[in-house]
Amino acid sequence: MERTLNLSYYFNRFARQAPNKPALVDQDGVTWTRSQFVSRINRVGNALIGLGLNLGDRVALLHDDSRQYLEADYGVMAGGLVRVPLDPRLSREQIVSQLKDAGASAIIVSKKHLEMITAVCQELGHIIVVSTDGKSGEALDYEEILKLASPIWSNPIKHDTLASLNYTGGTTGQPKAVMLNHSNLCQIISNALIGRPVVSSDVFLNVRPLWPIAAINNLFHLFGGALVVLGGKFEAEQLGKLVSKHRATATSLVPTQLVRLLDGGIVQAELATLHTIDIGAGAVQPDVFRSYLELLGPKIGVLYGLTEASWTCYLSPKEFTLDKERSERLIRSAGREMLGYRVTIQNEDGQELPPHSDGEIVIQGSNLMQGYWNQPDLTNAVLYNGEFHTGDLGHLDEEGYLYVVGRKKEVIRSGGSSILPQEVEHVLVKHPAIVEAAVLGVADREWGESVKAFIVLRPGHSVTYQEISDHCREHLASYMKPKWIEVVESLPRSHYGKVLKHLLVGDQASVTGKLLP
Repeated sequence: MERTLNLSYYFNRFARQAPNKPALVDQDGVTWTRSQFVSRINRVGNALIGLGLNLGDRVALLHDDSRQYLEADYGVMAGGLVRVPLDPRLSREQIVSQLKDAGASAIIVSKKHLEMITAVCQELGHIIVVSTDGKSGEALDYEEILKLASPIWSNPIKHDTLASLNYTGGTTGQPKAVMLNHSNLCQIISNALIGRPVVSSDVFLNVRPLWPIAAINNLFHLFGGALVVLGGKFEAEQLGKLVSKHRATATSLVPTQLVRLLDGGIVQAELATLHTIDIGAGAVQPDVFRSYLELLGPKIGVLYGLTEASWTCYLSPKEFTLDKERSERLIRSAGREMLGYRVTIQNEDGQELPPHSDGEIVIQGSNLMQGYWNQPDLTNAVLYNGEFHTGDLGHLDEEGYLYVVGRKKEVIRSGGSSILPQEVEHVLVKHPAIVEAAVLGVADREWGESVKAFIVLRPGHSVTYQEISDHCREHLASYMKPKWIEVVESLPRSHYGKVLKHLLVGDQASVTGKLLP
């Protein structure tokens, strides 16, 4: 039998080393030991195989933030199946698109989404629905199938077995799923523990949605020996109380949450046990960073990575010293490459650029995705010569600190979520009053960026903001809707017919229109 490192081995090693050590405090305040938690993880994989699924089959997850989500998420991968986490904010249309694209064989769903998913799966056919809230219609009862399954997993899984499909960007048009295998995830977790050490006395408080981060943020804390506490949905006024109650030493936020925490008023004593607030999914505005340094001291850590290359760079709170000039420089940085990865800045000819020269950020290392699911052309456009070409623009300084200055791609990052402008444009032009649309991100103190749309109306048509908002809500997740909509007579284009978006906003703006109230 071939024996290789995989997540199943990691989980069972984790339980074997300290079976009675508390691992997780769930959403109901119940504490689960390592042995108890991993037994349920193993049961998930065995139960799904028992239902007739085969190794490599895709299992979607559409669930609230709970222990059941984590054990299902981990159980799918540890069982040799492929997790497909779905964003609960997506529209029905988007969820159908992703289920079809992934070729999902099963879906594990919570009560909130059960009725919709049951109807969807009846339409699609051949998708087993498992409900964590009891048997309902065609849905199987999660607890019942787990009772029939073994708590021990013994089937071999190779290191290059596909573990995860993470959808990013396109969902209304062409879905794009990032493929990560067991080796990717094992290496990402191992390297994260080197660059961002965790000790057994740590308590990690999770207040972020689990679907995009469960497989990295929570997992590396668990494997590092920390107690993970599921704190529910982030609420600025409650975070300090949760930190104090659980004596949390670390948490993870997106920039939007950091701003809300600052604006809501910080009780320093409540956050006294925290040594790290990791910030990912966007840049922290310098004024916000300064305010936290003044209030709490050096507690913010900054992550740079993408779904395609997780946890590539890290800026540790320990790197902030009494040297004010250095600290002022570092608050604009995304950190340095973590051990096992290499970050370079390249020009359009693929030549590596010297420090302080802006170019495309290019990554090498074991964290790189295997490619985009069923999209070889798209994969080959960004992943070649053993390097991932991020589309982000930036530069390195002499010490290797990365500074992100813009994007070669047009992805909008709002409140920790990524939005493809083309996706929103695709929906806007479906409205009978709109003939053309251009979408881009504009600076927003709270969200980092907000979506702004420029639209051209059909002759003789008029429209209100509410009408467009209602139209978008039918086809898009709520966070993708334009916050601002401006009506213009025409969109600026190059002689090739491409819309020149830089002429819509900023110093070079050459088009003015009417902002819809």
